Amino acid sequence: MDLYCRNEHYKEGVRSFLAKLFAEVPHRPSNIVIIFDNHSSHHSRYVQDYMKHMNAKSLFTAPYSSRLNNCEHVWSMLKRSWSTLVSRITVDYNH
Repeated sequence: MDLYCRNEHYKEGVRSFLAKLFAEVPHRPSNIVIIFDNHSSHHSRYVQDYMKHMNAKSLFTAPYSSRLNNCEHVWSMLKRSWSTLVSRITVDYNH
């Protein structure tokens, strides 16, 4: 599946989810704020036009920056040590 088709599929999935969500809400969607991450399908005109049509509000999380996220440094160290361990186990197992 090429990138264009995959992105179209994601937009359809997001809009389908929103339609189901709004159908379950007992009050008007204008009282709803949806917090999206920064995936391109969430920013798409297709999804945002639907949000406007439903009078719902969109908020987006701040752009991701791994340099600002200390947890990423910890995961980086863990992944490095795990990959070293896995490669050592694989070498020992194959000999």
